Amino acid sequence: MRRVTLVGERWARAGATFLNEQPCEVADACPVAKACQNLPWDREFRVVNVRGVHHGVCVVHEQGAHVVEVEEVPLRASLEVSKTRGTAARWTPPVCHIRGCVNWDRCFPHGPQAGREYTLARVEGRLDCPMGYELVGVEFRER
Repeated sequence: MRRVTLVGERWARAGATFLNEQPCEVADACPVAKACQNLPWDREFRVVNVRGVHHGVCVVHEQGAHVVEVEEVPLRASLEVSKTRGTAARWTPPVCHIRGCVNWDRCFPHGPQAGREYTLARVEGRLDCPMGYELVGVEFRER
């Protein structure tokens, strides 16, 4: 589903992705905050279309903010093979101390919340886990 929001110059191009990490510290004093602070936090989004509207009042983005259409990037994570038998799964990150692991971003991604149930949109191949877990890559959707 596409949504309309504001982003800085750096992300105002089709195909750019950004993490909507946390609320803006100066949003209370911003005249366009409602249009800018309207996406879920700690989620990744992809710019689908840049509209022709530019707001120069933004003090956070040096060159102002652009109106864009975005779509949420699917939640990508790792999941134990045994949890992939149905259409939904409760996600929990594995216990791991190997921060240099190639799967770190999959095992500890932005977005999914530990203990929450998600719809399995896609199950990908097995992940080589140095801790010995039997993991696969998955894409989640909100339930």
